Amino acid sequence: MRQEEMAPENVQRVYLAVLHRAIVDIRYRIRCGESIDMQGIHDLMDGIHNIPEMLCGYGDWHVEKNIDFDLNRYDEKWCKPTDTGSRRHGLMKTLAEEKNQTNTSATPQPKSDAP
Repeated sequence: MRQEEMAPENVQRVYLAVLHRAIVDIRYRIRCGESIDMQGIHDLMDGIHNIPEMLCGYGDWHVEKNIDFDLNRYDEKWCKPTDTGSRRHGLMKTLAEEKNQTNTSATPQPKSDAP
C-alpha cells in the first residue's frame, strides 16, 4: 500500500462506511443462509479493494471518481431494482446515504432565537 497523503476526513468517513456496509452485508447474507455466488464475492472485493489504498494514499488514481466507478460496476451487475428478495445493499446507495449524512452533519445549523 502506498504511504502518502491521507484522504480528507469526510472522504474517510464516507468510504469507511461503504467498507463496513459491504462486510456486514456479506456476513449477514451468509448467516441467513442466502446463496452467495463466488463470482459475486469476487466482484464485491474487486469493487472495494482500492478503498484502503485511497484512504491511506490519496491522489493520482486513488480518488473518489475511480473508486466510485468500481462501486457502480458492482451495483450494475449485482444490485438490480427487481432483486427484492436479496439482503444485498447497493454500494452506491450506501455511498450516497453517507455523503448526504456527512454533508448534513457538516452544515452549520441556524441558531434559534428561542430561549
